[in-house]
Amino acid sequence: MLDDKEIKKLSDANEAEFKEQFEKLGYEVEILDCSGHDARPDFLVSNSAGPQLICEVKTIVSAGFRGDEGKEGIHISMRDKNLEKLGVFQNKLDPRKIDRRLKKTLRQRAALLADEPK
Repeated sequence: MLDDKEIKKLSDANEAEFKEQFEKLGYEVEILDCSGHDARPDFLVSNSAGPQLICEVKTIVSAGFRGDEGKEGIHISMRDKNLEKLGVFQNKLDPRKIDRRLKKTLRQRAALLADEPK
């Protein structure tokens, strides 16, 4: 099992890498999600013409669960050094889960625009 601190460290490193890439391309990057409560997208990316996009960086270390359908299985991590020994498995996409995450993203955007209409 992965330690939450390890996952947070990896996530922070990925966000820093995306921020650096935008800055190398000449964009100004403002960090929006400072609260730690998952209430805002991660970055506002701007250039001399003004805001260009809002960006949410996601770090996914989960490859799903392995086990019998309907029963609690074993969580598989893409960061597991023994992943190759677990054999072949697939992670089925759940449209309901995608819809929930899109709705959450829209709530984050709405909260940002309510606080900063510009």
